[in-house]
Amino acid sequence: MTEAKSSERSALIQAILDLEQDRDEALDDMGLAYALSQHLKPDIDRLAALKSGSPESLAEFEVETAMLREGESERTIAAPLAKRKDDEPSLVDLTPPEQARWIFMDRFVGLKQHEEIFGYSLPEQDFANYQEQMDRVIRNLLLLPRPLKLVESNDIQGLQKMFASSLLIFRNPSLADPDGNVVPCSVASLRERFPAYFYKQRKKPYWFERQAFFTDSIEEPQWVLCETEFFNLTLRSPERRLAGFAKGWGLPSEYAVQKTVLEDIYDRIVSAEAIGEPMFAAKCNACTVTQYVHGQARMRKIVYTVQRSRKIALYGNNGTPHWKASRRLWPGLYPTLIIP
Repeated sequence: MTEAKSSERSALIQAILDLEQDRDEALDDMGLAYALSQHLKPDIDRLAALKSGSPESLAEFEVETAMLREGESERTIAAPLAKRKDDEPSLVDLTPPEQARWIFMDRFVGLKQHEEIFGYSLPEQDFANYQEQMDRVIRNLLLLPRPLKLVESNDIQGLQKMFASSLLIFRNPSLADPDGNVVPCSVASLRERFPAYFYKQRKKPYWFERQAFFTDSIEEPQWVLCETEFFNLTLRSPERRLAGFAKGWGLPSEYAVQKTVLEDIYDRIVSAEAIGEPMFAAKCNACTVTQYVHGQARMRKIVYTVQRSRKIALYGNNGTPHWKASRRLWPGLYPTLIIP
């Protein structure tokens, strides 16, 4: 029964997305098709009566509508919204940015904030495209099984609690350097624009400045849902942790991903600049998927980050770093959810 309900909900979500994208899809379930047609028929007839202007026809259809409504099955009746507080709006009446602002509050970092943080204005067409992407992401996020139940009952406080440890962030491929020139967003350009988040540069370069990942840039713009609570990797691998995280949201495992070192640093800086406090500064060796080759033995090492008092440090390790009494940092990862 649980599988059947999950299948029906998935079909409903897909039908909504098809309607939004103006995609026609034939209904294989003839019973559902008949129930939907019967549900819509009174409204269509009523519109026809209104257009004809005949009071007798309108009265006849009003009676027919009432009779049909009384005979509807539970399957065709939408669940009513729960009574909301006077100061809370109806979520379904809000635009996606307004929904995000109510749910995430100051943890929703909008495009205007990103422009202020990175010091340049997006081209008009790019801004419109990224805004449209954001609208789709928010709508699809609220159609996932867990939040959908709360959306149906207009439980805004429940949604706020559900996303209390989440940030909605836009990964921007570009930023302005200190001279105002627009450059690709990389660890190098982030350090140049936001030196306060890094330890003072020495005359001798840091080890990571010689690695390719230091100048690698964000490949494409993307909205993501970032978790600010890390997953402890002491007993479980990143793959198992991420698979469980995706399953909790009702998504396949590929939608929960581990960050690169660039994405990790980007999220730390953007969230701190937007909110005013570091959001990923837990006592954790934050492991990333970024790797590099070290020494003549060509040993592959992973890159992980540590943040103390806003300062971000990068380290390399052969495998997952361990907790030590002399360095009490748990091995962990900050997961990212990609909204389909």
